Amino acid sequence: MAVGGACDNSLPKDVIRAPWDGQVVGTIPEAGPAELDAALDAATTAYRFTRRTSPAERANWLRAIADVLDGSQTELVELLVAEIAKPIRLARQEVARAVLTFRLAADAVDAYDWQSELALGVDARAAAHRVTARARPIGPVLAFVPYNWPINLLAHKLAAILATGNTAVVKLSPLAPLASAELVRLVHVAGVPDGVVNSWNGPNAVAQTAVTSDRIAAVSFTGSGRVGWMLRELAPRKPFVLELGGNTTAILGPDRAPSGALADSLPTLVESAYAFAGQVCISTQNLFVPEEQLGAYGEMISAQVAKISVGDPNDPETRLSAMIRESAAAQVAARFETLPAHQCPTGVRRNGNRLEPVLTVGLPPDHATVTEEQFGPVLHVIGYRDEAALIASLQRFRYRLQAAIYSDDDAFAHRLIDEIPMGGWTRGVPPSTRFDAMPYGGERDSGIAREGGAYGFAPFLRWESIVERR
Repeated sequence: MAVGGACDNSLPKDVIRAPWDGQVVGTIPEAGPAELDAALDAATTAYRFTRRTSPAERANWLRAIADVLDGSQTELVELLVAEIAKPIRLARQEVARAVLTFRLAADAVDAYDWQSELALGVDARAAAHRVTARARPIGPVLAFVPYNWPINLLAHKLAAILATGNTAVVKLSPLAPLASAELVRLVHVAGVPDGVVNSWNGPNAVAQTAVTSDRIAAVSFTGSGRVGWMLRELAPRKPFVLELGGNTTAILGPDRAPSGALADSLPTLVESAYAFAGQVCISTQNLFVPEEQLGAYGEMISAQVAKISVGDPNDPETRLSAMIRESAAAQVAARFETLPAHQCPTGVRRNGNRLEPVLTVGLPPDHATVTEEQFGPVLHVIGYRDEAALIASLQRFRYRLQAAIYSDDDAFAHRLIDEIPMGGWTRGVPPSTRFDAMPYGGERDSGIAREGGAYGFAPFLRWESIVERR
């Protein structure tokens, strides 16, 4: 546990092993209720200071953090590769994006309208009054970090929390605590005062007690829907940011034939399904294609799947290495082992936590593995009869995080976008495409609120109005 940047070495240690080869990556103190209480106290005390900081001070913190992370990229990349078996190419992208995330937040602080006088000219009663609206921080935030993006997703949370003048208690993922703890340490190296950002590594059941604590003003959670909605029920009056994943879908329009320009897009679309073993909330899980072209697309995509590079995450060519743990790989594999060969042409090949790409062709759109999040190296190719049937299938999905449309028909694309509220849409690029300045989050069971640049500020601010007589 780290409170104010200090690590308590008197606690028992969790040993973290590499998913790829089982080697020891490092150890981290295993904390309990007393240490969580200390972290909450530290965040509460520091908030008395941070709530009075100026936007310029907070922007300087964010830029200083970005500079420190920039100088630590090599070490952070190595830690990601070892701790979660993230292929090195993707690990480099994650760390570089975290640097950018803090810089984008700093620029957003500079541009944000923190206080303004309202124009009330149309209200005759306001003639003798001045009304000022100002954004104020709300207090300490409890932030739950997932294992799959332990640096950049934590960067998004911390950037918004610090930008708005709040403090943080970070609940580390038990599957990947080291990378996130290192980011917290580097925040303090950058000069952020002690107590502003605190990390805690301990049992989930203990962390739940902090959700209802009077010392926590808001909760930011990325992880499973079951846990996220349960936490919100514990404290329904508090602001929540919930990012809960989904069954991300790409759609090939009727105007796209299985040849020509679309063939150039298939490698990136298929890679978006299997990169990092599909352990990404917006990895492509479902690919809808016109029913009459299902066979042709199935063959083309099978050929692309065979080209996915599977192996050591330290190899720059690797796209898929190992899943985070054996139980996760076994759970995904079990869902497909009984499918006939014509529906699962790749078969299911697993060795421990190493699960090779799984491809299904022709499953119905209401099949459980289609509608539920798999969070593994799985891609479904699904046929749709016509536009009405496609829309009906998508409307039944309870997850609405991101989706992609591959079509040159603007009217077709706009009809889909209008009929199906989604956290985000892409056109001509995989649904896993995310830029860190854009609003990111989902609808329905995919979550509530948004992260990304200034869009991530709202959950951690309260608006205050001041009415004065002129």
